[in-house]
Amino acid sequence: MNFVRLIRVEAGRLLREMRHYKFDQVIGFFDLLLLCLGIFTGMGRDLFPGQSVFYAWIGMILWRYATVGLQTACSIVQKEIRLGTLEQLMLTRCSFERILMARVFVRLLVETVKLGTVSVLIGWIFQIQPDRDISAFVLLLSILLFLLGVAGMGCMIGGVSLIYKKANALVNAVSYFTLFFTGAVVPLQVIPQIFSFPARAMPFYWCVESIRNAVLGREVFILSMLSFAWFIFGLGLFRAAMRRMIEQGSSAQY
Repeated sequence: MNFVRLIRVEAGRLLREMRHYKFDQVIGFFDLLLLCLGIFTGMGRDLFPGQSVFYAWIGMILWRYATVGLQTACSIVQKEIRLGTLEQLMLTRCSFERILMARVFVRLLVETVKLGTVSVLIGWIFQIQPDRDISAFVLLLSILLFLLGVAGMGCMIGGVSLIYKKANALVNAVSYFTLFFTGAVVPLQVIPQIFSFPARAMPFYWCVESIRNAVLGREVFILSMLSFAWFIFGLGLFRAAMRRMIEQGSSAQY
């Protein structure tokens, strides 16, 4: 099964699930809106002088993308192990890692619709003015490169879930770290120096900086290198975890 067809299958499955759980989807939307409102209300404009509030807004969107990607990868693996269907997926013509990627991709597409609505509301409520110097091409390229890095992190989380069967605490820890200590939302200048190196080793900070500079320069290059590195590392870790799980015969243990 090619990847495009796999995405269609997973999209149909997810849409049926969303229609079945409409109430939960509505509450989830307001939950996201309240969270974003809380972030901007709690931090205030004093932390974001001038145009930097717009980039904090962008950083919040990136953080949400990352959180959804990591949570989806973790929950997919845990659910298949819990239901005892992981071995069946591994025996299909399509590799499990491609199925994982397709499901994460579809979930991010759905999240884009939700995020778009929430972002418009946040921008309207806080009167956030977009930066006129921003480049649409660099913006799109930076987000795509960022999502490649997120996919690698998702594979890493999926690999940890394969070995330890549950990794929700790790997902939460990474989510909180990326929200407050990567320079994506909170300016890197006000973050303790100890977090500077790990922040610069992740794609969040460089994605915001690439969008801010609006040129294909050093920031885009570093973002590309980091995103590809995270993707290769995450995919390699996931495959290694799969091999270890098969050798131990623990795919049905939860």
